Amino acid sequence: MKGENAVKKKPLCTLCAAALALGLAAPALANSGPIYETGSPTGALAPLTGTGVSVLHEDLTLDFSAQDPQDFRTQGTATAVYQMQARAAGAVEMAFPVAAYLTGEGLPAVTVAGAAVPLQVLDAGPLGHGREDEALPAFGQLLARTATGEYAPAHYGMDDVGTLVAFTVHCPEAQEDADWSALAALPDDGVTHSVADEAKGIGWQEGAGVEYSFGFGEAGWIYILGDADALTFGARYEGKTQTPPVKLSHQRQDTPITVRDFLAWYAARWQAGQEEAALARLLAPGQAERLLAQRLDEVCAGQQGGHAVGLTDGLYRRRALLLCFTVDFPDTAPRTVRVETPIAPARDREGTKEYRQAAQYFFGPAQGWDAFGDISLTLLLPQKAPYLLEASVPLRQAEGKARTYTAHLDALPQEDLRAVFCEAQTPTQDTGARLAPVLPILLVILVAVPLAALVFAGVWVVKLMGKFKESPPPGQDE
Repeated sequence: MKGENAVKKKPLCTLCAAALALGLAAPALANSGPIYETGSPTGALAPLTGTGVSVLHEDLTLDFSAQDPQDFRTQGTATAVYQMQARAAGAVEMAFPVAAYLTGEGLPAVTVAGAAVPLQVLDAGPLGHGREDEALPAFGQLLARTATGEYAPAHYGMDDVGTLVAFTVHCPEAQEDADWSALAALPDDGVTHSVADEAKGIGWQEGAGVEYSFGFGEAGWIYILGDADALTFGARYEGKTQTPPVKLSHQRQDTPITVRDFLAWYAARWQAGQEEAALARLLAPGQAERLLAQRLDEVCAGQQGGHAVGLTDGLYRRRALLLCFTVDFPDTAPRTVRVETPIAPARDREGTKEYRQAAQYFFGPAQGWDAFGDISLTLLLPQKAPYLLEASVPLRQAEGKARTYTAHLDALPQEDLRAVFCEAQTPTQDTGARLAPVLPILLVILVAVPLAALVFAGVWVVKLMGKFKESPPPGQDE
C-alpha cells in the first residue's frame, strides 16, 4: 500500500512542480524593458565675453528631410541664421553647445556675412547614456563657468616631468607564432600612472598592475608619471603570461619630458592620424592639447594605482562640447551670423511598437544677449517618420507642404525646443509592455491557480476512491 500511495503522489508532485515553475517564470517572461537611444542635440548661440550685442531676429531650421529611408538612425542639420547688432564697434566671442563625438561625421560650419570663420572646441566632459533630460548638463551653467584660457588640471601639474619610454621587444622564434605576444608591465604601486597609444596596437588590462600587449618587433611607447624604472618586459602565449622558448631582448629609450611637452607631442600625432575625426580638424592651435590635458586628468582621477588607459579613449564617447568663434563688429550696422551643426534625435519605444523620435534644441544659452527678438522656426521631418506627435512650441503644418511644420515666436522661449515625431500618426500601443508590471500576477491567476485547483481536485478524488475501496459491500459484515 505504501508503494501504491507513492505512485499516486508522483503525478500530483509533478503538477505542483509545474505550477510552481510557471509562477516563478512569470517575472522572467515580463522582463522585456523599453528601448531608448540617446541623440545628439545642439543649441543657440551665446556670448562668451562681454555684452552690448542684441539679436534682432533668428531663422531656425531643423532639417531631417534628407534622411535616407534605409538608414537605421535619423541624422539632420540645425541651421540658425542670426541678425545681430552691436551698440559699439568691437569683437565678441560666441559659442554654441553640441552633444557629439569628436570623431563623429558632419562638420559644424559658421559664416559671418557669408565668410567662414575658424572654430575652437572646448570640451566639458563625457556625457552619460541616460535620457537627454538626465544626461545633458545645463548648457547655460556650462557657458557661465567655461573659460577659453589654459586648462588647469587638478591631478597633475603641466610642468610635472614624466618619462616617455620608446621600446621594441624581440623574440624571433615567438614572432613567427601568432599565439605569442610581447607585453610591457608596470606594478600597482598606488602612485604610477601611464598612458599608451592604442592606435598603434598596444592594449591594456586592469588588474594587479598594468600589462600592455603588443606584437614582437613592433615599436611601442608608454608615457609614465611615476617610476619608469619599474617597467618590465615579458611574453604571453594565447593570452596568458608565459616564458618564451628563448630569451627575450629589447631596445628601450627613456626621454624625460614635461606633461605640457608630451601633450603637444601626442596632439600632433593624434590630429595627423585622425582621418575621420571631423571635429578634431576644426581645433585651433593649442585646443588639441587642452582636450588631451582634460582627458589625462580624467585618467589620473579614475585610476587606482598603476591602471592605465589609452589617452584618447574618452574622446570617442559622446561629450558636451562648446564650439567657439569670434565675430568682429566694425560698426553698429546689423551683421548676419549663420551656424550649421549636425543634430540627431533620440529614439524611444517605451510602450509603443513604433519608435518615437525626439529632437532637442537648447534655447537657454541665448539668454545671455542684451536682447533677443523674434524667431521663425521650420521643422522638416524625415520620410520615415512624417508625423509630428508633440512639440514644446506651437508648430503648425505648412499649407500644401508635407512633413513641413512652422512657427513664429515673438520672443525667446522659456523652455528648450523639443519636437517628437513618429512613423505612425497614432503609435500602436505595445500591450506586452503595458502588461509587463502585472504579467506575473496574471500568469499566476490564469495558470497557477487552475493547476492548483486541479491538484486539490485530484487529491479529493483519490481520497474518495480510497474510502470507496475500504467500505464493505452492502449486506456484508466488516
